[in-house]
Amino acid sequence: MDKPAKKLLRCAIYTRKSTDHNLDLEFNSLDAQREACEAYIKSQAHEGWRLIPGHYDDGAFSGASLDRPALQLLLSEVRAGKVDVIVVYKVDRLTRSLADFAKLVELFDQHSVSFVSVTQSFNTTSSMGRLTLNVLLSFAQFEREVIGERVRDKIAASKSKGIWVGGSIPLGYASVNKKLVVVPEDAETVRLIFRRYLEVGSIRDLVEDLDRKEIRTRQLTLATGKTRGGIRFGVGALSHLLRNRFYIGEVNYKGKIHPGEQLPIVDRELFEAVQAKLAAGANARQLKLRASPSILAGRLFDDRGNRMTPTHTNKRGARYRYYVSHPFLQKRNNEAGTVSRVSASDIEATVLKAARSRLWVGGPIPMGYASVNKKLVVVPGEAETVRYIFRRYLELRSLRDLADDLDRSGIRTRRQILANGRTRGGIRFRVSPLAYLLRNRFYIGEVAYRGKIYPGEQTPVIDRDLFEAAQSKLAAGSKARQLKLRASLSILAGRLFDHRGNRMTAAYTKKKGVRYRYYVSHSLLQNRNDEAGTVARVSAPEIEATVVQAARNYAVEHRLASDGDTPNVRDLVALIVERISMKPKSIEIRFVTAAKNGDREPKGPTTVSLPWMPRGQPATKGVLHAPVSKVSMISPERAALLTAIAKARAWIQDLADGRAASFAEIAKQEGKVERHIRLLTPLAFVSPAIIRNIIDGADPLAGIIDLAKRIDYCWSRQTLG
Repeated sequence: MDKPAKKLLRCAIYTRKSTDHNLDLEFNSLDAQREACEAYIKSQAHEGWRLIPGHYDDGAFSGASLDRPALQLLLSEVRAGKVDVIVVYKVDRLTRSLADFAKLVELFDQHSVSFVSVTQSFNTTSSMGRLTLNVLLSFAQFEREVIGERVRDKIAASKSKGIWVGGSIPLGYASVNKKLVVVPEDAETVRLIFRRYLEVGSIRDLVEDLDRKEIRTRQLTLATGKTRGGIRFGVGALSHLLRNRFYIGEVNYKGKIHPGEQLPIVDRELFEAVQAKLAAGANARQLKLRASPSILAGRLFDDRGNRMTPTHTNKRGARYRYYVSHPFLQKRNNEAGTVSRVSASDIEATVLKAARSRLWVGGPIPMGYASVNKKLVVVPGEAETVRYIFRRYLELRSLRDLADDLDRSGIRTRRQILANGRTRGGIRFRVSPLAYLLRNRFYIGEVAYRGKIYPGEQTPVIDRDLFEAAQSKLAAGSKARQLKLRASLSILAGRLFDHRGNRMTAAYTKKKGVRYRYYVSHSLLQNRNDEAGTVARVSAPEIEATVVQAARNYAVEHRLASDGDTPNVRDLVALIVERISMKPKSIEIRFVTAAKNGDREPKGPTTVSLPWMPRGQPATKGVLHAPVSKVSMISPERAALLTAIAKARAWIQDLADGRAASFAEIAKQEGKVERHIRLLTPLAFVSPAIIRNIIDGADPLAGIIDLAKRIDYCWSRQTLG
C-alpha cells in the first residue's frame, strides 16, 4: 500500500537588519540570514517544505514596530493564504516587542501559519516552549530598550556640549567629516529670509515674496537616488526656520539652550527682532481667532485627523466661508480626508442644531447612562450610585470626606473595556472627578454647550432640588477655600507647579511642637509617585524667599515699584507673579504681561529662570546603596502603616463599644473579607513608642502584614526590626 503523499508547505523567508551599515556589500547580513534559512528549508524537504520565490528583506528597519515594508508585504501574503511557514534566522528578526509578537501570533493562528527560528530550538505547542519563546523575546525587548537608553544618553551629553549629532541639516550648513560648516550661498539666503520677514511682517506674505524671487528649499538627493526639496517654501517650514536658534550658534535640546559648536550665520539682534515680531503675530492671531465668526475653529477635523481651517472666498461682493483640511491648503491633497472642504454655515448650523435639539453627539458617557443605538439610556444600578453620591455629599459636606467614604463603601468608578482590549476605570473616586460629577447638569436632563444650557433628550437621574442643594454647598465650599487661601501663610498656593505641570499643594508637618511648611506635588499626595516631578517636595520658606526676592527685583527693574517701596509680599506676588515651575536645578518664574498689568509695560522678558538647589540636598552622583536592615521607611509606606494601625484601633473600639457585633460585620462595612480584618486587628496593640518611631522614620522598614503577624502584646518587647 502506498504511503500518503506529504502535504506541500509553502515557506517564506523573512530577514531584517536594524541599520544600513554594510548593506552595500556584495554579501551582507541579509544574505547571510537568507542563506541559513534556505539551508534549513532544504533539510526539511522530506516534510514537504518548499521555498516560495518572493524575497522579504527589511534593511535599515528597527524591530521596535511592525511598520516595515517587507514585513507588511509578507503579512498581506499570510492574509491571502499564500504562505504556510515563515522562516527567520532568529526570533528577534521578526520583532523585538512582546506586544507586537502577540499580535503576530494571533494573526498566524487565524490563518494556520507556523513560524520557525533556525538558530533557536523550541516547540511552541508545549507550555515550556511558549515560556522559552517569551523569555527570548523579553530579553530582545530589554536589549532594544537598553540600546535606546544609551543612544539617548549619548545624544543628551553631545547636545549639552553643543555637538551636532546628526539629523536634518538646517539650511545654510553642510556636513563635512561629521562637522557642520557654513555654505555661504545658503547662509545668505537664510539672512535674506530673516530680513524680508521683518520688512513684510507676515509669514504668508514672506512665502509669496520668496516664490516671486524663485527662492526654493534646498534640494537633496537621497540614498535611494530620489530627490527631495527644491520646492517653494511653506508657512510651517518658514516658521520653523525663523525660530531655529541653531542660526545664532545655539542648540535647543528638550527645552534647554546650550552653546553650539557651529558658526552662527544670523546676528543675535536680527534674530531677537524676528522673535519679537513672531510673538506679536501669535498674540494677534489669538485675538483674531476669538473675534472670528468661525465658531468651530480648532474643533473640526477630517476623517484622517487633519485640522480643518476656516477660510473664505469673495464672489460678487459676497463672502463665502468654508472649513478646509489643512493638508489641502498646503497642496498635500493625498493626505487630506474624504471630505476636505465644507461650507462653514452648513456645518455650524448642523452642530448648533444638534446641541440645541438636545441630541447627544458623542463623547464620554456620564456614569449612570449607556449608549444603545446612539441613544443614551439610564443604567439603574449606576443611576442609584450617582444619587447616593449626591446624598452623601450633602451629609458629609466635603469632597475629600466623600472620597474616603466611597472608598470605605467599596464604590468605584465605572469599569470600561476599550477597543484594544484594555480596561479603564474600576478605581477609587478622587476629588476632581467627584467635583465634576456633582456639577454635571447632564444628570438633571440638561446639556451645556459653550457656556449655554439647553434641555436634553436624556432622562434625568437626579431631582432638581437635590442637584441645586449640592451646587449651593459646592459654591459655599469654594468661597470658604478662597478665604482660607487668602489667610494662609502659603503665598505661592495656586501658582507653584512641578516640572511635569502638577500643582504643588501647601502642606505642613509638626515635630516637637514646631510646624514645618512645605509645598508638595499633588501627584505625590495622591500616591501617584511616578507622575510627580523631579522636585516633588520643597521647603515653603526657602522657595517663598527666593520668589519674593525675584519679584521685588523684577518690579524695581521694570519700574513697577520704586527701590524704596516695600509692598506687602502677598500683594506683590498676586500682582506680578503668574506661574512658578520647579525644574530639577532651577526655578522658572513667569510674570504677568502688560495686558494684565494696565499701562505698566515691562521692558524685559516675562519669564525668568533662576538657578536653585534646596538647602541640605547636595547633588548626588553615582549609585547610592544602603544595607536592607538600615533602610528607613519612605513617606507612602509610613503613611500606609499608620493608616492600618489607626483602622485596627477603630475596629477594636467599635467592638468594645458595641457599634459592631463581629469581625464579619466590620468586614462588610469595609468591603473586605473577614480574614483580612482578623489579620490586621493585632495592629491595634502597637505601642505608642513604636508609633512615634514610625512617624519619625527612625526605625527600619516593616511591612504591614509582617508587623501584624509577629506583634507582641507586651509593649516592652515590641520592635519594628
